[in-house]
Amino acid sequence: MRTATDTAVSDPVGLFASTDDTVPAAPGGLTAVGGDGWVDLSWDNPADSSIIEYQLREKPVGVTDWRCWRRIHSSTHVTTSYTMPGITNGLRYQVQLRALNAADASNPSQTTATPTPGP
Repeated sequence: MRTATDTAVSDPVGLFASTDDTVPAAPGGLTAVGGDGWVDLSWDNPADSSIIEYQLREKPVGVTDWRCWRRIHSSTHVTTSYTMPGITNGLRYQVQLRALNAADASNPSQTTATPTPGP
């Protein structure tokens, strides 16, 4: 009978180790279009199935501190758009977007948008 102490480990990758420690690339082609109290974001599909979600943060242009990173709920590796609600009309915003996988988060992509009141 074998025990845990006499079992040789020949595989350097443990049961709980990640087999891919590469962070995803920054989302490409990020664009933003402002509307009445919202900003529509869109980006290119990165064709990276390791992405488990996207996260974003924003700040008004001229403000030093970014708001905290927030996850885009229900986002996956095939998500390529999101509408940010509750944005103040007339303020120009900087928006950053990053992809997250089991290894870590990508570098952020950045764009700007100014929401404007509707007709």
